[in-house]
Amino acid sequence: MKVKISLTCFFIFFAFLFIHIDPSTGNKTSLTLIYTSNTLGAVEPCGTCPESGNAGGLARRAH
Repeated sequence: MKVKISLTCFFIFFAFLFIHIDPSTGNKTSLTLIYTSNTLGAVEPCGTCPESGNAGGLARRAH
């Protein structure tokens, strides 16, 4: 009885797998991910924000 249940589950699993596998029909798009660490959310340092102390921005990462 256990063998019959196991085989039934096996066939149901593979039937489900083959039904849901289909080739990709969408357009290819490229993805560019830029990771810069903690720049306080700014590209350039903020010279007018006294709480940041010009600590943010990508320019300080170049050194």
